[in-house]
Amino acid sequence: QKQSLVAKKKPKDGYRARVGKGIDINEASERVRASVKALDEVAKTLKINIRVENFKGTKYENSNGYYNPSTNEIVVDINAGGNGTLLYTASHESVHDVREWSPTKFTVLADFLMEKYAEKGVDIDALIQIEIDKAARHGAELTYDQAYEEVVAQAMQRFLSDSNFIERLA
Repeated sequence: QKQSLVAKKKPKDGYRARVGKGIDINEASERVRASVKALDEVAKTLKINIRVENFKGTKYENSNGYYNPSTNEIVVDINAGGNGTLLYTASHESVHDVREWSPTKFTVLADFLMEKYAEKGVDIDALIQIEIDKAARHGAELTYDQAYEEVVAQAMQRFLSDSNFIERLA
């Protein structure tokens, strides 16, 4: 696995979670405001910028977030619904960051998560095929490795919502 040729550079004002232009965080729900504060801590810990945007009317409207490797930034939709969706989306997208900047650590994380799936009897190859098929339905093409990365990112998101999993990590 190759390492990225671009070095991560720390922004002048540090890693942060920022709210995009046109969003008044004071008008957001208490849950969203708390999530943005938590995302700020996640950003500092993971050494990545996180931006909260409004995806309505954009090409990202049907997603909760994405990772941009060229800017080393996770972007999440303020309208992503449900309890903890902003945090779960950031955890999902952080896996893509790990893959980009530390393939070795990604392999360790992926092996751990896939081992947990295997313990639950999950057919990992079936999940990978689902990702490939889903992309094809949307006019995109995913390689096996790209689909595997997506399955790992989804596993991270799912396991973080499992309090028993979190206790086992501690």
